[in-house]
Amino acid sequence: CGQLFSYIQPVMNTMVDLLSLYHNYANVVELILEVYCETAKRMLCYLTTSASRHLYQQTINLIQTYAHHNQVKHLRQISSEWS
Repeated sequence: CGQLFSYIQPVMNTMVDLLSLYHNYANVVELILEVYCETAKRMLCYLTTSASRHLYQQTINLIQTYAHHNQVKHLRQISSEWS
């Protein structure tokens, strides 16, 4: 599974970038999160400690990207309500 992670790891990094790029498209965001979660869930138990840590860091990056864009979206909604 270590070889598989080496192959999939760049793809998972790209998913973080794709999430940032397509954050305004709810269907795309949902699919990215679903694929990422399923991949991580099914692979995690087979990874080494260092690969697991790397996956956790990627996951934190994904969550932070998602949270950032939702926070910006929420702030825009609040400011438009006050206008």
